[in-house]
Amino acid sequence: MKTTIRSWVAGALAMLLIAALPVAAQAQQYFWWQVIDERGEPYTGQNVQCSVFRPNVHAAILLHTTSGLTAGGNSPLFSDSGGKLHFYSTSTDPVDVTCFYANGGSAQINKLDRFTHKVVIPRQAGVRVARFAINNVTTATNQSSGITIPSGAVVRDVIIQNLNPQGLGTYHVSVGFAGNHAVAANVNALVSAQALSSPNEWLRPHVIMTGTGLNERVDVSHRGLALQRFIAGHGSAAGSVGLYAEVPYLVHVASGLDVTYAVNPGTGAGARVHVFIIWENYHTGVNRLGLTN
Repeated sequence: MKTTIRSWVAGALAMLLIAALPVAAQAQQYFWWQVIDERGEPYTGQNVQCSVFRPNVHAAILLHTTSGLTAGGNSPLFSDSGGKLHFYSTSTDPVDVTCFYANGGSAQINKLDRFTHKVVIPRQAGVRVARFAINNVTTATNQSSGITIPSGAVVRDVIIQNLNPQGLGTYHVSVGFAGNHAVAANVNALVSAQALSSPNEWLRPHVIMTGTGLNERVDVSHRGLALQRFIAGHGSAAGSVGLYAEVPYLVHVASGLDVTYAVNPGTGAGARVHVFIIWENYHTGVNRLGLTN
């Protein structure tokens, strides 16, 4: 009988002790991965950026930079000197990750989980997508994107992803090149003042045509000067028949061209944009004049 009472008392005390223990408010989950090329070599230096999203939800995920989940931040994340990236989360759910390298390579991984630790960005792909993010709350003119399009590249198109949620305001974004020759020395070379008026959408800088039939003509174009050609027709503006064409742009200067952007004054909390420059690489990607004796 005494043994039974002692067992009951011990069990009751254990239950009380368990109940008295503090309950963790949040569970810590750790995600990490290394960005490598197709040969398995890591990208060294802090030159890889990765944006993290919740699958099927059009918004960036809340990231934590400390194991105690006390410090939060938003995408993009930047790699360390060995090409590694990491964050802490309160959820074990997989995430969608888009990574891009400073010279234009990119990779998109859907449903990346805590047990996936490699993301591959090829260095030698023919068709490339150079991607950079804009998170700007002030007017910016000729800001560097950190991307250089090498000599011999053929730029085909530009796509813009507007990440501004409803209510953050309206802005105009331009994308072009730094340089001192012809079209290249123009922040509007690729995108000319594209309006970001609708939240959470994908945009291809477009041309607005007016009139019908033989009187149809270009009224406004948001495609940059390097990606279009327009030959005006003869006669009055209303009756002239012009020729408009979308064209690729060859980076012919040996030094390559640095990509820049500008954000025109807007309203709200600032422009939040991903810019994708679609280009083809017909060279090694090394900027030089060639071999000499």
